Amino acid sequence: MEGNTQTVLEEALENHLRILELKRQATQSFILLGRELRENQGRRYYELLGYPTFEAYIEGPEVSFQRRSVYSLIVIYEKFVEELGYSVEELSEVDYSKLDRLLPLLNVQPVAHYGMV
Repeated sequence: MEGNTQTVLEEALENHLRILELKRQATQSFILLGRELRENQGRRYYELLGYPTFEAYIEGPEVSFQRRSVYSLIVIYEKFVEELGYSVEELSEVDYSKLDRLLPLLNVQPVAHYGMV
């Protein structure tokens, strides 16, 4: 019976490690998404895709994000990668939600930052 317990324990550990890796990848994807959204907004790609405004693009059926979420993603990328010089890989080790909660401590309010109070 002990061999079976060891096997189950190894499976549990492998599962745990996969979860941690996927969590890291998810955070990295959020940061990269912020970069892409920023580029779309800055270069006005949304207009070329037939949307009158960036807000119409992000709230449209394909992208379908809440405005505050998008601006948080953009500001996290700008603040931590561009201004503070962290790499996407370094930031992928930190929960996205923790990065978002740090923004007010850095005197950044994403929606206000973009004039959308």
